[in-house]
Amino acid sequence: MKRKEFKKAIKSATPLESLYALLPEKQKEKFKQFAAGFGFTEEQIKRRLEGNR
Repeated sequence: MKRKEFKKAIKSATPLESLYALLPEKQKEKFKQFAAGFGFTEEQIKRRLEGNR
């Protein structure tokens, strides 16, 4: 992830969704496993990201 892309994602209208989109697929799977440890399902993560709009 390049610094320029990171800054652009943070300044976007939907920063959480933009940052999540920057993650490589392998890292997204690790994030989902991490979130599952806190009781979040994949569907809940998607709803939270969509609710960020």
